Amino acid sequence: MLIQLAGELAIDSGVLPFDKCEIKNSIDMIVEAWIGEEQNLPAHIQGVKMIQTFLLKNPSRFYDLADSNSPPHPRDLAGYRDNYVYMFTKEGLIEACNGVSHRDSLNYIKSLGFLEHETGRLDKKASITSVLRPRLFVIKKELINHDFNGADGAMVENSMS
Repeated sequence: MLIQLAGELAIDSGVLPFDKCEIKNSIDMIVEAWIGEEQNLPAHIQGVKMIQTFLLKNPSRFYDLADSNSPPHPRDLAGYRDNYVYMFTKEGLIEACNGVSHRDSLNYIKSLGFLEHETGRLDKKASITSVLRPRLFVIKKELINHDFNGADGAMVENSMS
């Protein structure tokens, strides 16, 4: 908004030979390009996008509770899954976040409504056959389809125009 105002003042004073619409369109184009660059996204969104990518690339690292033919212990177990959720071990989630704070990412996932958790916690006890009720980070499968460049990008864009 401040950049747009400066551009419009420069046009009004004859410093820039542009139309005011050109200033707004240029600012919108720059904001879209900035949002499109993943490294410009806030760290918590980068972490969630890394979780999405991890889930898509590593389905075999999650023991499938809904499939009775699933191998008993996947190599490099990252967690468990059923038809509705992914249940990350702490180690699996830290690996998925690849250096970004898993807690910040989980808090963001929670704010979007994709995290199942106990009150005051980011994890919950899960009932896993042959494992004593471990604490796991339970993420709804719908997170995989969430577009962070759409709705969240629009928030950034609206704050600048």
